[in-house]
Amino acid sequence: MHPTEPALSVPPVAPSPYLSVVIPVYNEEDNLEQLTARLFAALRDFGRPFEIILEDAGSTD
Repeated sequence: MHPTEPALSVPPVAPSPYLSVVIPVYNEEDNLEQLTARLFAALRDFGRPFEIILEDAGSTD
């Protein structure tokens, strides 16, 4: 690399989740905010990376 060229920066890679929570949802728009908030609250002290995946099962809402 030439001294006047900027160094390339590689964005940090997020750790792979240790736990994946997959929830199929169907017409649950009114409940998703409370569901995800409560689930996140329960998992945040887990101490390991996790992900929450909400899979739309053909909802109309």
